[in-house]
Amino acid sequence: MAAIRIEDLLRQEASVIDGLRAGTVRLATVSTGSMLVLPDVVRRMHTEHPNIRFEVTEGGTYDVREGLTSGQYDMGLLIRLDEPDEIDEDDQLHYTDLVSGRLVLCVPDAHPLASAETFDVNDLSGEPLITYKKGSILRAAFDRMLKGVDARFIYLTDGAETVQRMVRAGVGISIANTLATSTVSGNGVTLIPIREPWAKTTLSVAVRSGELRGPIVQLILREIREIVHEKTGDPFTGQKNVRSELADPGAALQFSK
Repeated sequence: MAAIRIEDLLRQEASVIDGLRAGTVRLATVSTGSMLVLPDVVRRMHTEHPNIRFEVTEGGTYDVREGLTSGQYDMGLLIRLDEPDEIDEDDQLHYTDLVSGRLVLCVPDAHPLASAETFDVNDLSGEPLITYKKGSILRAAFDRMLKGVDARFIYLTDGAETVQRMVRAGVGISIANTLATSTVSGNGVTLIPIREPWAKTTLSVAVRSGELRGPIVQLILREIREIVHEKTGDPFTGQKNVRSELADPGAALQFSK
């Protein structure tokens, strides 16, 4: 694997001499990264360097992290929670934070909790719950929040949009990340902020620490930072994702400078 990576780097270095005309980047991302960052990055890269190819794999945060540390991918976009003990569990990756949001509880509009100003986790005991498959950081966060609660999971999925559809249909209660474009209050779904300190979410771009980065990876990292900087103060979604009367400063999208 190391020999292959060195060979790839040599090819990329040669392409620099030729104006970065060709090359391939292996990128892993959570779906949020695909929606918020990659469209602009790929469009700009294709315009300026049309022969650079993206090999993109979507998965959960833990899948992205594992593939990146093992050398399967060159770089990754993943979600981190505001928990240093968990997100910095190793020193193998270097993170650049891009944009932050918050975890919210998603309940059907007809549910009694929809009109509540706040909720206690014990309110979810025995309630039908919709959760995410393993590999998703939302699954880990939901499991943590429900520790000691009689959790009754009735539906497992790996899609944030599917979760919203199920909640809207009255199937059950779930959690979501306000960074996901599908996380919108209204039309049958009420969002309630989870006010735990660890419930802040951050979309970050990660690369392996202490490793020589090829010119293509360096270029894409620069493009990502520039695009996020251009969007600072101009959120990707022009709408608030949490009811205004319940929103706190962490609920809206916040871009890292």
